[in-house]
Amino acid sequence: MTGSAPEPTPVPGEISEESRGLPGSPPRGGPAPAGLGRPALLLTFAVGLAVGAVSWLVGEVAEGVFEPERVPAVIRSGVETELITPAASAAATVKNVALSSGLFGAMLGAALGLTGGRIRRSAARGLRAALVGLVSGTVAGTVAALALVTLYYRSYTDFIPKGLVQPLLMHAGIWGAIGAAGGLAFGLGWGGRVQGARGLIGGLVGASLGAAIYEIVGALAFPLGRTFEPTALEWLPRLLARLLVASLAAVGAALVVPGPSRSEKA
Repeated sequence: MTGSAPEPTPVPGEISEESRGLPGSPPRGGPAPAGLGRPALLLTFAVGLAVGAVSWLVGEVAEGVFEPERVPAVIRSGVETELITPAASAAATVKNVALSSGLFGAMLGAALGLTGGRIRRSAARGLRAALVGLVSGTVAGTVAALALVTLYYRSYTDFIPKGLVQPLLMHAGIWGAIGAAGGLAFGLGWGGRVQGARGLIGGLVGASLGAAIYEIVGALAFPLGRTFEPTALEWLPRLLARLLVASLAAVGAALVVPGPSRSEKA
């Protein structure tokens, strides 16, 4: 008499591949671990680099959306023409930088919100965090650029500051606000309000560090690139700025966000 082969007995406590997630991430619905594993950190870093590259491409287009206003003028020979005044050029730059910064903030916030939810293995949480990051990143980048670039141009009649302190304060203010919004979104995607606050601080510090590195490298490696201006004259330092800010903001948030909140400890 023949019988069918017995069914394999499942091993107690065995976890399927679908439920494992990234190494270093918690099980679905489980408490947050003390820190992210290396694969999760590398994923966050890669997302930051990707956002930096894509936002640079978008920024290259956005920087020319608003053209400076031309004013009628008469040159010495009596010929009527139209000129672009320094004030008109500065006004157009303020608008273009605000548009570019708002788009940068939107992309970084949305991407890091989704990344936080992906690592925590919660799609719903990631989508909510991405929406928060999209809105807060847009507002943070736009408002910071409008305020700080306007202040920058009003501070110098010749538009050339002395030293790196003033450009650093301007760039760190704009990019720090964007990094803070991205870090907030990552923290909300990972956990709750406590993690969101941690991520905000981590993103702010990381983006500010990226701004500082950019100022130093820009002054040394691109002496003719006018990296002290709101937007550098050459494309390579502009790309460098986006890569540094986005990647370091992402890593900064990822390093400080993990850890159980009070509600999870209870």
